[in-house]
Amino acid sequence: MTVGEKIRQYRLIKGLTQKELGRLSETAETTVRQYEGGKRTPRIDQIEKIAAALGVTPTDLMGWNKDTFSTDSINQRVKELRLNLGLSQDDFGNAIGLSKSGISNIENGTRSVRETHIKLICSAFDVDETWLRSGEGEANAVRNITLSQFSIDELLDEIRRRCNHG
Repeated sequence: MTVGEKIRQYRLIKGLTQKELGRLSETAETTVRQYEGGKRTPRIDQIEKIAAALGVTPTDLMGWNKDTFSTDSINQRVKELRLNLGLSQDDFGNAIGLSKSGISNIENGTRSVRETHIKLICSAFDVDETWLRSGEGEANAVRNITLSQFSIDELLDEIRRRCNHG
C-alpha cells in the first residue's frame, strides 16, 4: 500500500474529509488530494504533520511496521464480534445506525470502519476500544439485553448459555 493510500485509509477511519485533514495538518486540500491520488509524495515534515492530525505515528503512515488500524483486521474483528454476539448483520447494524449492507461491506473490507462506528460499537456492545482497533487484549463484549424483551424461559436459556461459556 502506498503512502497516499495509507493517508486515505487513516483519513476515512477518522471520518475526516480531505479539507479537514488539510486544515488539521496545515496542508492544502489539493495537496492532500494529490498525495492520496499518488501524484505527489509528501516530505518527511509533511508526513509528521499528517500523521499527527490522523493520530498515528509517521512509522504507521509510511507502512514500516504492522498497521495497528488495518482496515482488514479491524473489519475482521467487527465480524468476529457480531458472530460471537449471535447477531444478524441487520441487528448489529441497527444497534450502531448502519444498514445490513453497510455491515456487510465493513465485514468484507469494502467499507472502512469510521471513528464514529468504533465509538458506537464499543458503547453499544461494551467492547474494549483497544481490542477493536488493534486486536490486543480482550473484547469484553457483553450483549446488552433488556429483560422485558424476553420470556422467563428465554432468560433462563441465556443465563445457562453464559454460565456454560464463562
